[in-house]
Amino acid sequence: MAGRGPARLSGGERDGERHSGGRGRSVTLGGTLHVERGARVRLELDIALANGANWIGFVPKLKRVDVIQGEVTGAVGDRDTCAAPRTRMVKSFEISRTSGSVRLSYDLGAVDRPLYVRLRGTDGNRTAVGARGAAVDPHGPAMDVPGDADPWRDLWFYANPRWVLPS
Repeated sequence: MAGRGPARLSGGERDGERHSGGRGRSVTLGGTLHVERGARVRLELDIALANGANWIGFVPKLKRVDVIQGEVTGAVGDRDTCAAPRTRMVKSFEISRTSGSVRLSYDLGAVDRPLYVRLRGTDGNRTAVGARGAAVDPHGPAMDVPGDADPWRDLWFYANPRWVLPS
């Protein structure tokens, strides 16, 4: 659905000044950004939109990108836990372009506790309120209809998380 492009977290700003020799630090997919407690952190994302047909013969259209953010709280007592109670969708970007690229930016603010941020995107064909309610996930993926689960009618992507650890 979406092509190549950098996605990075940058940080190191505090009280309007950049640290690390006047340059902020940044990390890409799966990376960990170490910042001073209280430093401002920003997610910056460049997405190259699909410019050709996929193997089934159509060009996927990206309609929305969601920013999902959660706290890092440590190990859980029950290893079968499948929920992260302090995780929610914090920002949605509606995508109107159908070619070229889009640039998105989201300010995580001053970070005072460990957190992660990840992205998901969709063509917007099938969405539903998430299992934990609209306050947590107002328009997540809809359950597949039994016997009618054509994967090409409902496209989603999920990106690896980026971790932010203040010290």
